[in-house]
Amino acid sequence: MPVEIDDLARAWILLYETKSKHGNDSPESNALFWAYEALDEACSEHPKRALEVIGLISKLTIDDYILANLAAGPLEDLIVGNEEKIIDDIEVLAKKDLHFRRIIGGVWRNSISQPTWDRLQRAMKEE
Repeated sequence: MPVEIDDLARAWILLYETKSKHGNDSPESNALFWAYEALDEACSEHPKRALEVIGLISKLTIDDYILANLAAGPLEDLIVGNEEKIIDDIEVLAKKDLHFRRIIGGVWRNSISQPTWDRLQRAMKEE
C-alpha cells in the first residue's frame, strides 16, 4: 500500500532535518531512509505523484538545506527522467505556488533538454 502523500512529504523533511543534525549515516537517518527511496521511486514510476509530494514539501518547510536538497535531488531527477511528461504540470504548479517556483532555481541543468530548460527558467520567473 503506497504511503500517503502527506506522510511521505513529512518523513522526507524529517529525514533531511535528521541528516543535518546527526549526519547521513546515523541510525536516526537510516531509520528514515525509506522516505528517500519512496520519493525516488515515485520520481521514476509515478511522476505526477512525485510532483505532488515535492510541491507539498516546498510548502511545509523554509529550511534552505532541505529545499536545496529537494531541488537538486528529487525535482531534478523527476525532470531529467520525465521532462516531456511532467513539464506542463510543473508550469501549472509554478504559476500558482510561489514556494514551488522558488525551488526551481535550485535545479541543475544536468541532461535536461534546452526547450525544457527554457520553460523551467520562464516558470521560475512567473508572477
